[in-house]
Amino acid sequence: MADLIVDGDQLDGVLGSLNFEKTSCPHCGSVYFVRYGRTRIGRQRYSCRECRKTFSETTGTPFMYSKKTLRTWAGYLFCMGGGLTLRQISKALGMNLSTAFSWRHKILSVAVTKTDTVLTETIEVNEFWLKENFKGCRRINPHFRDAENRCPILMLSCRDSQGNIMLRAATRKGLRKLEYADISDILGPVIKRCKMLVTTSNLSYVSFAKKKHLRLCMPYSASYRRPGFSLRNAEIQARGFKGFLKRFRSVASKYLSHYMNWYRIMLNRSGSLTAEIMDMLSSRPRMLTVYDLKNVQFDGTLRQ
Repeated sequence: MADLIVDGDQLDGVLGSLNFEKTSCPHCGSVYFVRYGRTRIGRQRYSCRECRKTFSETTGTPFMYSKKTLRTWAGYLFCMGGGLTLRQISKALGMNLSTAFSWRHKILSVAVTKTDTVLTETIEVNEFWLKENFKGCRRINPHFRDAENRCPILMLSCRDSQGNIMLRAATRKGLRKLEYADISDILGPVIKRCKMLVTTSNLSYVSFAKKKHLRLCMPYSASYRRPGFSLRNAEIQARGFKGFLKRFRSVASKYLSHYMNWYRIMLNRSGSLTAEIMDMLSSRPRMLTVYDLKNVQFDGTLRQ
């Protein structure tokens, strides 16, 4: 099965398009550095004339410290795109299962799409809840072992009339509605040139709309209902994300932000998934190490 997904010619094409050219030292920023041999797996090594430190072409990227070749990383992404499980990927690529797991989250912590930055024109904002999940946690507070004591995580599914989308884990403080401060912190930075805000029946959005000078529509509220506007697209997106999570046989809540990144990429990819994500990994700084996995929180931040 893996042989059908990992195509050698496609791998060569993806790797040939990557650009790891260094223009400065990642340690001190100096532009005075020279070639300094190669690593055991063939990566170019450099030596800085200012700080005397060495670095490779992948220093600072998620590939940093990895003893696997870039070809193996690209093969991993082909397997991810093909829907293989972690066990199937580890068997196909000859890697440890725990390595396959950590790679998934190293990749997804960096793979954020541009469509998560700006929402314009008519914006639909739907709220939905997901059950808190402690899958993989070795130490669980006994208080949370009872399902009745777990705090549902409130999610936001946003979509504008231009096709831009945003999925965000908003809060885990039970079945309470978002307040104005929460809405302002989450939606304030991403809403640009908005004309109409279509939301649920949470009245906190009224204050937010007035503050931002937005027209407001609440399809499920008689006072703010407007003809021709609905939450249909945002609701379909929310149901789609729930269905996407089912293929993993439950997901730990602390990794929700990573799976949201994956879902957005699957919705918005225009070409090869492997090429798109490999380009992200080669051009963006490393966000997560193996030791950080235990400190990841549901909103994507790291617990200090």
